[in-house]
Amino acid sequence: MNTWADLHGEDGDVIPHKPSKGAKWCDNCQCWVESFDAKRWTGDDRLHWLCPGCDVDLVEPEIME
Repeated sequence: MNTWADLHGEDGDVIPHKPSKGAKWCDNCQCWVESFDAKRWTGDDRLHWLCPGCDVDLVEPEIME
């Protein structure tokens, strides 16, 4: 997954504007992740939305009933 700076040929820590209402920022990858790109994981009876680049939780996991 590329950062905004990589895609646009710029150097430095550039934080782009949030691309959509549902996008979440990943501190590890330094990029915005759209909700439809996030990975869904339910291995511990909780619903996790993970970054596709580093598998970190993008939002607080939800308890599944």
